[in-house]
Amino acid sequence: MSYEQLEDWVAAECGEEHRRRAKVLWKWLYRDGHWAESADDMAGISRSFLSLLASSGARFSSLRLHSVRTAADGTKKVLFELSRDADMPLSDRPRRLGVVETVLIPHRPGRGGGGEEEGEEGEEGSSSGDEAEGGAMSRSGVSGVSGVSGVSGEHGSRSSSSSSSSSSRSKGGRNTVCVSTQLGCAMGCQFCFTAKMGLQRNLTAGEIVDQVVQIRRLFADEVGPVTNVVFMGMGEPLHNLPSVLTACTTLLDPLGAHCSPARTTVSTCGLVPEMVEFSRHTDASLALSLHATTDEVRDRIMPINKKHDIKSLFSCLSDLFPNPVVPRVGRGEEEVGRREEDRAAEGEMGEVGGSGEGHTSTTTLQQSRKRHVFIEYLMLDGVNDSLEDAQRLVTLTAGIACKINLIVFNPHPGTALQPTPLPQVLAFQDVLVKGGRKAYLRHSRGDDEMAACGQLGQVPRLTEKNRAAAVV
Repeated sequence: MSYEQLEDWVAAECGEEHRRRAKVLWKWLYRDGHWAESADDMAGISRSFLSLLASSGARFSSLRLHSVRTAADGTKKVLFELSRDADMPLSDRPRRLGVVETVLIPHRPGRGGGGEEEGEEGEEGSSSGDEAEGGAMSRSGVSGVSGVSGVSGEHGSRSSSSSSSSSSRSKGGRNTVCVSTQLGCAMGCQFCFTAKMGLQRNLTAGEIVDQVVQIRRLFADEVGPVTNVVFMGMGEPLHNLPSVLTACTTLLDPLGAHCSPARTTVSTCGLVPEMVEFSRHTDASLALSLHATTDEVRDRIMPINKKHDIKSLFSCLSDLFPNPVVPRVGRGEEEVGRREEDRAAEGEMGEVGGSGEGHTSTTTLQQSRKRHVFIEYLMLDGVNDSLEDAQRLVTLTAGIACKINLIVFNPHPGTALQPTPLPQVLAFQDVLVKGGRKAYLRHSRGDDEMAACGQLGQVPRLTEKNRAAAVV
């Protein structure tokens, strides 16, 4: 729940006179080194209030640790059991149970951090873990970005926690947590193992945030502080938008989990109305899982494209993430490429400035707080990896402030898809770079424990129907 919701809950359960104590409770739940598991873990709180908390039946954790699997490279896949909701009708309870998977991608000594190849602060994502990999650049923090909007009262004023995050990162490298937002997924992407589960249920905001809290509690002493959070685990985050927005509010709160907006990234397969809504209500970064440059291919590997095609996706991105130096229309491809190469050489790519004529208020808001969108592109051998695809991607992204992450495909049981050979990946990347784009290559992490991108989920028995669906 958000801080305001916690205030209201405390007032309702413990009495209006205790509303002010929500601030102390909030800090004990989320601040570094606190992460209280029960009322017994909290100090400096009156016994009468702790007694009221105990009598309310409040639970400090919504997930129960099931198991931890550690890959050879140190990546950890953490399985959490979902709790039974006693207030739910008996007939609905079985659908509410299950195991959700979270991935911790720790920094690797000498290589800069978990997801170090990703390049920029929030862009390492991972449907599992390997999406925390990609380029090799660094950038300054998010100075000037405000904390969660709309939080006031006893909680006090907020300021960005970027300086704190930067300090933590410099001490221990980049540690990325990849959280799940649904048990299963309804999007049916052909390259994703989670899709074979179907959608069983949405996770609550508490269950999403609890993944980050428990990872911190479990592994802070071993790997150091969590510096990055990516919503790229099981499920389509924007298909569970209310819970995701509330979770982002809690995670970005400087007096709570104080994650940096630039290092908190939410991925989507392309739900256009929800992309706009998301950008209006949170400072967290956005990543679009594109994975194809033509509707013909994207229709086959990502069924959602039949509802939100490539044209509608990039129209939305043009409004939300305009590149102010490169006009979106009225300029030839050669000139667009030249101007963007100039900007790349000057280190300016992705910096969003003033708004142009005809931009909506959403765009103006976006320009004031976000610099770019991440374009995720899974490299599939013989499917979407031609040099013509690369050139189309250059053209599609003209006029959009973006960074492109090329993802190594991780095979899983039942798939007929194969990863693109490295020489072709590098040739593809070269076309993008020569076209003035920032393009980063991600390498798999955790694939030996099915913790890499697209490998999360539990599918008890692979049927012939599942196998047939995997053939593209």
